[in-house]
Amino acid sequence: MSVLDAIKEAEALAEEKRKDAARQAREIIKQAEDRVNADREAKLSELREAGALRLEQAKNDINATAARAIADAKAKDDELVKAAEKHFDEALALIMERTKRS
Repeated sequence: MSVLDAIKEAEALAEEKRKDAARQAREIIKQAEDRVNADREAKLSELREAGALRLEQAKNDINATAARAIADAKAKDDELVKAAEKHFDEALALIMERTKRS
């Protein structure tokens, strides 16, 4: 084997090793990308679930607050009705008296 043949063989072997190293690097990068994508999807799923739970809790809180506000308003309305009923006869008599004067 001549020196030239040995150099060509060494260059061919080096090229083969470079191609193999490049293939392995692409494989490693692909595996890393796959892991990153899987992790991202898992995290997004967790965040969506947490967001849905928070939204449901917020809806429940709003509904409870609205129910309390409605109950408070009804209680105040009931008090006003009772007060109006208590003074109804007096108010009617006053109105009747004023209409007689007119």
